[in-house]
Amino acid sequence: NDEEAKINSHNEHIKQTLNDILENDSDSSGIFVNGDIVDGDTPERWANYKSIIAQTVGDTIPMYYTIGNHELRPHTGYASEEEEHSAHIENYIQNTNAEALYYSHKINGQYFIHLGNEMLINGGDTAYLGQEQIKWLENQLNMAEAEGTRAYVFLHQPLANTISSSLPYTGQLPRRSEVAQDADLRVIFDSHPNTIVFTGHGHREFGGIRPGLLGGNDKASYFDDGAIAYLVKDSGE
Repeated sequence: NDEEAKINSHNEHIKQTLNDILENDSDSSGIFVNGDIVDGDTPERWANYKSIIAQTVGDTIPMYYTIGNHELRPHTGYASEEEEHSAHIENYIQNTNAEALYYSHKINGQYFIHLGNEMLINGGDTAYLGQEQIKWLENQLNMAEAEGTRAYVFLHQPLANTISSSLPYTGQLPRRSEVAQDADLRVIFDSHPNTIVFTGHGHREFGGIRPGLLGGNDKASYFDDGAIAYLVKDSGE
């Protein structure tokens, strides 16, 4: 049926991408998956994803994860949103071996910072970062700046007016902010020009209106992730 054909197509795209990495960059320091790892938090979807990893890169290249909104679905069978969110987070960590909902690590002296959605807002579409996480983020960015190194930040949802899917004129309905603390994070990031922020969520193709926003020496830079399973054009197609 159509649904099965779509899933098979998505899986094939993931396999092709990982095999491309093996062929062209097998000594890469890491593969970074910035959310929407599976299209729904079910045992079957996670087992399928891990099977694809086993068939391709296996443990030859380290893989690092950030949570997206698709890992926070489906929305059934829970007594409360808090219980539901906690269950999805637990499954995400268990299936990806992520250190925590948000965490950081270093590769070749560079900071890699993974942020996480702490609350189920708009079904998980809108990311919420609590004050403790934001203070932790500021501390990480300050340490990177003090050490004269870059900070690579991964957050699934984009800040407003940065990458293609966060712009108000991309042929879709006007976009609401995808991050509850949008304004606060923009100030924090842009005060650290050594920072590069990677976001996705819109599944946009690289040929979109704005796949990247360069900050130069004064502000942070923002880049759209490359979607794998399926792509969305600026028109919404």
